[in-house]
Amino acid sequence: MREHERRRWEEIKAERQMIDAAAFVLRREAAQRYYAGLTEPYAAYALAAMLDELSRRVGDLDGGLRWQIQQSCQAVVKARLEPSDG
Repeated sequence: MREHERRRWEEIKAERQMIDAAAFVLRREAAQRYYAGLTEPYAAYALAAMLDELSRRVGDLDGGLRWQIQQSCQAVVKARLEPSDG
């Protein structure tokens, strides 16, 4: 495998991991809120399902779209990892 191909595969793998992490966070949070009686989980599950599909196809997407997806997923994961004030 050429070095360029290996680097591209590693980038795609890292992007998939970030997208998968965001989908996991959304599902976990939706389930916790649902079982606490606070909200219905359907919107979060729908978004997580879209992220699953994007994760599977991230290597085929335009670079600009991939960047936007990564930024959004990083924001989701980071927001859930940081302690909230309140």
